[in-house]
Amino acid sequence: MSTNSSSITSKDSVIIIGGGFGGLATAVALHKVGVPSIVLEKSRHARSEGFSIGVFTNGWRALDELGVGDDLRQEFLRLERYKLCDPSGDALADFALNECPPPSHRPDHEMRVVMREAIPRVLTQQLPPGTVLFDAGAADVTATSTGAEVTLEDGRKLQCRFVVLADGVHSKTAAKLHKAKLEYMHVVGWRAIVEIDSEEIKHASATLAQGNGVRTGCVPVKYDAARKKALWYWFIACGAQADEDFGDAAQQKETMRRLVKGWTVGNLQQLLEATPLDQIKLSKIYQRQVEAGQPWFDGCITGVGDACHATTPFLGQGGAMALESGVELGVFLKHAMNAAGGVPFSNLPPEALCAALRKYEIVRSERVAFIIKKSRYIGSLSNKRPFLLRKMYMWLLKAGFVTFPIQPATFLDHVNWEPSGALSTGPVTVKEPVNGAQHAEE
Repeated sequence: MSTNSSSITSKDSVIIIGGGFGGLATAVALHKVGVPSIVLEKSRHARSEGFSIGVFTNGWRALDELGVGDDLRQEFLRLERYKLCDPSGDALADFALNECPPPSHRPDHEMRVVMREAIPRVLTQQLPPGTVLFDAGAADVTATSTGAEVTLEDGRKLQCRFVVLADGVHSKTAAKLHKAKLEYMHVVGWRAIVEIDSEEIKHASATLAQGNGVRTGCVPVKYDAARKKALWYWFIACGAQADEDFGDAAQQKETMRRLVKGWTVGNLQQLLEATPLDQIKLSKIYQRQVEAGQPWFDGCITGVGDACHATTPFLGQGGAMALESGVELGVFLKHAMNAAGGVPFSNLPPEALCAALRKYEIVRSERVAFIIKKSRYIGSLSNKRPFLLRKMYMWLLKAGFVTFPIQPATFLDHVNWEPSGALSTGPVTVKEPVNGAQHAEE
């Protein structure tokens, strides 16, 4: 890992723009299939914004494929239950995660909330020294006849085989080049991590609540038995116009207090009051209107994560989608090299490389379009307009007439994911496309 971007050799490499866990997961996947990469990170140090990430079964499957799953499991609590309440604390749904049908590749589901900086840390350990360059912001990306060109913020131009955009939801390059538009969802969310005094957490549970156009959640992350301290993640989300001003940190906390006044849901009130003002982050919620079966970019440019398939947070799948995409990109490049006669990446013809990128995008578009749609639907259930519709929906939910989002039979159907092929062993073949989608498999 390097902090010096003064000398960069990139001609036969892939340039990944963005050093968050999506970009680093992609770098690890490429490294496993023999594709060299350079990760350009504009900040001066490792990124850790966002506090934490919920990792469900599919995210762990991707982390295992990248070789880092076990390094993270030992640090964070495994969640056993899911509970959805109304503002009074009455359960609308309450079940163990092992009541959900198991995924195809393992006997049970796995969910943990992981500190966001932990994933880049373990991924970076899988990369050759010098792969990640800090203080190296990218200003522009252009496709060329033989690959792509990246213009750095200091004016230098770098040639490479192809570019992966992994620089987040507000990526300026993705805004210019992506075929699908980014959409503000008229929702904002406050998030934080806070440590509180706690007895041992024996049966960790994710406790969510919704009502009056507000959605909240509180989830344990870690427990320190020696200190009797627990680390918790919490959030509060509500509807908001694009130009709505919530004021300074103190005013924002007053807004949150007002939104959940009288709510008796888990330890939400305790967590809110225990969190210092400067530890609470306000974010606007966006999604990208990805269409199933459609590619995202032209030429030797592609992307992973929020830069190209941003989704709302109501399924907790944004991070997992980035991890999945990193793995799948590696699989499709491995196939392209095998299909070309087992040539090394440096000898893969540009047309074969671009074709592999389009196949990857088409396959991923099917998956992420489904996740984006389902997450938006789940979020809309707590944000109905007008007031009477919200009240009617909550009555139907408590009466048992509305069941789809909160039943064990379907609650985790979206996390049943397997990579299209292995990164490290054996040849990869690709089946014929079904409805325009290519799938690679062992």
